[in-house]
Amino acid sequence: MKSDICWRAFMRLPMILLLWSFVSGYAFADCAKDLHGKVFCGRGECARDINGNVKCSSYPFGGAIRDLSGNVKCGKGQCLADRAGNVICSVGELGGAVRDKNGDVMCGIGRCITDSFGNIYCSKISNGAAMIDTSGDAKCYYGCEKGTSNLCESASSGLCESVEGQ
Repeated sequence: MKSDICWRAFMRLPMILLLWSFVSGYAFADCAKDLHGKVFCGRGECARDINGNVKCSSYPFGGAIRDLSGNVKCGKGQCLADRAGNVICSVGELGGAVRDKNGDVMCGIGRCITDSFGNIYCSKISNGAAMIDTSGDAKCYYGCEKGTSNLCESASSGLCESVEGQ
């Protein structure tokens, strides 16, 4: 009887891992097409610059976004453009980033979410999940903490890598 329970739990593991890969929100690698349709893949998120060249974050969980000048900027964690168009990223490789109601980017150690009152909460652990419950409250894996600009940094083209076509 006990071995049957263990076997059923073991058989559920692949399904749980597959489901996590769809809902985690993080890509381990990314691909993008250049201006001519050629596919380029990199370690982290990829984006095209104004000339159609593909650049990818050199960090496996890093973000890549084209700024207002048309250049790709990369970071170690999730990246977003703030209200002024500056690309801001989480300092942590598995950290989250969310824009507040003023358009400023707030970051956390783990994933971040905005509650029904406009407050930003992030998981207290790296790559921890965050979600809003039915009453509008933030719930986070290992607890929540307020998102802060102290856990953010400006993205840099120096954190991007040029990638070869596939």
